[in-house]
Amino acid sequence: MPRQIEITSPSAIAHALIVGSFPPVTQLLPHRGIMLLVDQVEFYDENVITATYRVPSEPFWAAGHFPPPVGPIMRGVDIIEAMAQTAGCHVKLTTGKEAKSGVLVGVDGARFSSKVLPGDTLTIMAMHLRGNGRLRVYHATAMRESKTVAQSNLKIVLTS
Repeated sequence: MPRQIEITSPSAIAHALIVGSFPPVTQLLPHRGIMLLVDQVEFYDENVITATYRVPSEPFWAAGHFPPPVGPIMRGVDIIEAMAQTAGCHVKLTTGKEAKSGVLVGVDGARFSSKVLPGDTLTIMAMHLRGNGRLRVYHATAMRESKTVAQSNLKIVLTS
């Protein structure tokens, strides 16, 4: 597990890039409890971020979202949210401590190619495509065991 640091300055962010130390996700996102769908940042640079999320063994949706024998399977909306939160971590890490929160305002071309089950670990990658002002566009991919389970382009707006 990487050593965690607090975002205190641009030099702290640069240090994280060099040594692979990342702040806790709770310093990067406003989400808490069951709505926090990113566990840890694994890597980031100016254009891309990789994070992980371990789906709980008994998530709140398990009892009713495609019950056995088909599921339970993770809801697509939650996979999209995990990808958006990963992009939100990238915004915070690359814009510094004073960065505003990001809000998901667009989902384009979402595709789901495999189901995600309780206990699975998702690896989520978000690549910054364009935008350095208020609107950022990312291409995000969620993978389980190196197999793509979902992908989409996401639009994130920085709030004031």
